Amino acid sequence: MNNLLDKVSSGMKVFDVEGDEIGEVERVQAGGETLAQAGTTDLSGADQNDPINWIAHAFTTDSVPEELRERLLSQGFIRIDADGLFASDRYLLPDQIAAVATGRVDLNVRKADLIKLK
Repeated sequence: MNNLLDKVSSGMKVFDVEGDEIGEVERVQAGGETLAQAGTTDLSGADQNDPINWIAHAFTTDSVPEELRERLLSQGFIRIDADGLFASDRYLLPDQIAAVATGRVDLNVRKADLIKLK
C-alpha cells in the first residue's frame, strides 16, 4: 500500500467511498519512522518544510495520541485539509486508499472512518 502514497501529492482532491469530496491533500508522509526519529522538541522558529520538524509540530498541535502517532509514522499517512468552514482536517492511512488517479485520491472508507483532528 505504501506505493500508493508515492503517487499522491499535495493539492490532490480526496474523495470517500461514496464519492463525496472530503478536501485536498495537505501533506504526504512515507512510513518507516518512529516517534524517537520524529522527535518532540520545541519547534518555534524551526523549518516547517523539513519533514521531521513538520511531523513533530503537526502531531503536537493536532493532539494526536502517542499510539496513533506511532502507527501513522510507521505506516505513512496523508493529512487532508478538509473543505468547509466547520470541517475538521483528517489523517488517513495507506490501507484506506482505493486508487490514485490524476488529481484525485479515492478512498475505500467513508469520511467518518478517517482520523479526525480536534
